[in-house]
Amino acid sequence: MKINNALKIFCLGFLLLGGVLIGNPAKAEMPAEELFLYQPSATRTSINNPVWQTITIPEGVENISKIYLYLGTEGSTATLGLSLSSTGEFIDSKTISVNTGSFYSYAWYLFDFSANPIPVTENNIYYIRLTQTGSYMRYHLSDDDPYDGGRLSLASYRDFKMRLYWQPPEPQPVIELATLVVQTIKENTVGMITANILQIITLGLVIFCIMLVLKLLRKFN
Repeated sequence: MKINNALKIFCLGFLLLGGVLIGNPAKAEMPAEELFLYQPSATRTSINNPVWQTITIPEGVENISKIYLYLGTEGSTATLGLSLSSTGEFIDSKTISVNTGSFYSYAWYLFDFSANPIPVTENNIYYIRLTQTGSYMRYHLSDDDPYDGGRLSLASYRDFKMRLYWQPPEPQPVIELATLVVQTIKENTVGMITANILQIITLGLVIFCIMLVLKLLRKFN
């Protein structure tokens, strides 16, 4: 009987521990954004405005979270938008300040949609459209068609110098192995305790019946 009591106390303590762990599963970190289009080469610069670049969404990519362009200006405001055509309504757009300090110096500039990534459909063609106000703005491009999934508006063999990222879906919370073990023990222990209670009730009824029979026998004797 002492062993059974000790086992019950151990099981109840283990259940409480399991409840704490299951109620607080390990939190999964957001996955890092992934680069899905990188066109780094450049053979010339241009100041044509406005311009657009088509891109084809590769398989597995569900959104666009960041777009980097290589720009140069003494001071300008640049607007970049994504659309389904060269003149259609923007799905979304961002406006940023661009100033490299010189008309002939360049830097990567980020158009950040990561707070609300733009949803896209794989294998579809989208238009990246760039306009600016203020000082003239230059950008790098390539003349040897390095990106075969799209083209720049200036010519079919030209492409922006660009980097595009997407945000993979947030993973489901991860329940650690220890928590799964506790949960399994919890389920089995509840059944074991229930069975023990039924055994105790049955034993009590048997004892009661025996005492009742003994009492009746004494009465007849």
